[in-house]
Amino acid sequence: MGISAAFDRNRGAEVRNTETTNKKEGVGSSTGMRKSSVSLPLYSRDDLCVPQHLKGNPYIITGYRACYTTRMCLRSLFALHNETLNVWSHGVGFIVFWVLTILFFSVVFFTHEDVVQCVIYGTFCFACLLCMGCSTVYHLFLGHRDRMLLSLVEQMDYYGISVLIVASFYPPLYFGFYCEPFSRAIYMVCIGVLGGLCLGVSALPWLRDVKFHWLRLIIYVATVFTGVVPFVHNILLKPHNAETLQPVVGIALMFLLYGTGVLFYSLRIPERWYPGEFDLFLSSHQIWHALVFAAACVHFFACTSLYQQWALSRGAC
Repeated sequence: MGISAAFDRNRGAEVRNTETTNKKEGVGSSTGMRKSSVSLPLYSRDDLCVPQHLKGNPYIITGYRACYTTRMCLRSLFALHNETLNVWSHGVGFIVFWVLTILFFSVVFFTHEDVVQCVIYGTFCFACLLCMGCSTVYHLFLGHRDRMLLSLVEQMDYYGISVLIVASFYPPLYFGFYCEPFSRAIYMVCIGVLGGLCLGVSALPWLRDVKFHWLRLIIYVATVFTGVVPFVHNILLKPHNAETLQPVVGIALMFLLYGTGVLFYSLRIPERWYPGEFDLFLSSHQIWHALVFAAACVHFFACTSLYQQWALSRGAC
């Protein structure tokens, strides 16, 4: 029996208890209702109260939050449901990047001549915080009953993804092509245009529909992997030794982590093989979140290494 099967025990008693909770919170009743650890109702995907936008993954069967108030969504931060790990993985990620950003700008000494470098690196740090923060808020309020609020947090999530994609390119492009200003300018403009396209696409309400899941994924993946072109260009442009190869390996690992995450996310592995068995733990979206966090961390340290190499040479070509 899978993990989520625990929600099927003592069904009659739980439904009676949750009916009382629903009256207090203003939520309708359902025969498919379950309870989380703090007496918040959970539902299966077949329950009528579960809206269509929550049913994007047909292999996640139970643990859904639906028709929640703001207070209930906030309480669910400390409850067990099928979004718990999605909330906490990037919530912890937000805290980690906040600490890393403070440490970096506290330890690294920027002179008055390093304003541009500070902005380039600071933009990437801000993008990491924005992506992790928006993702946390989105998954926390995904079960909210207010469609306008849902649309807002969903758009925030897509904006956070788009900004992180674009900002991730800027430190490697700036420091990696410091002695090739023309190539650097071309690449940075192209990435900026693609990022603007991602932001524009994110603003289209119809594209956020569940049925356009694949189209959204293709747009984001295509934008990310355009970075392979300047990455290969930089490797061919100049010789690398053991020291200068360190950030190159880090960036390659970042692409590998993102690519692996996309495979899990798009193919819905492992829940497609065992529907209902990974509702609460280790679903494809949760694995995707963990790999995105890992990739961003790896890229953070790769960019730090790039900056340190530039600072030692003061940009000498």
